[in-house]
Amino acid sequence: MENRLKHYFDTQKGVPEFAKAWKETEVSYQAANILLRIREEKQLTQSELATLTGKK
Repeated sequence: MENRLKHYFDTQKGVPEFAKAWKETEVSYQAANILLRIREEKQLTQSELATLTGKK
């Protein structure tokens, strides 16, 4: 995560509403980041990834 974005997340985690929302969505966020990294490594388009995963 980019330094400025990490800093923002770190400061916002002290805000109860943000902390609750983050807790509820962090797993989805992490999964999306993993898929994005793999897609970039393999030089796949979103359409190609969708086809490979059976989502298209």
